[in-house]
Amino acid sequence: MRKKLIIGVIITVLVLSSTPVVIGSEGKPDLIVKNMGFAPYGDGGTIIACATIKNIGDADIQGELTLKYTFIRLVFGTIAYIDTTWMSGGLVPGGEAYWPLIYQYRLPKFGFFEFKCMVNPGRTIEESNYDNNDLAQKYVAILGHWKLIG
Repeated sequence: MRKKLIIGVIITVLVLSSTPVVIGSEGKPDLIVKNMGFAPYGDGGTIIACATIKNIGDADIQGELTLKYTFIRLVFGTIAYIDTTWMSGGLVPGGEAYWPLIYQYRLPKFGFFEFKCMVNPGRTIEESNYDNNDLAQKYVAILGHWKLIG
């Protein structure tokens, strides 16, 4: 009987210690980069970078949002840092915004790259969690076609 009780206590402790703890957003917004990638723009064959931003917090966001794009050629280093500002007009809890970046010059047609995107890089909007504001993915460009590789 005592052995069963000890085993039951051990199992209970293990189950409780492996249960994730969910921390609320404390009545504040919480921005994430939900996804990002590349898409054709217009008929000229131009490829643009784009991202989807989401507010997973409990409060609205008013005013401007800032997004920082960084393109890094994995062999030769950074090719561009781009900060963009977008007048959101507000982003409600659970709301998403698609954010295209019309790159001022053509993206490279060949190579291996890392594309990083960070929302609210200057922390101008008070959030409950700043640790989830960025996303980085690796791509290969072949003949101007960008493919996700990791």
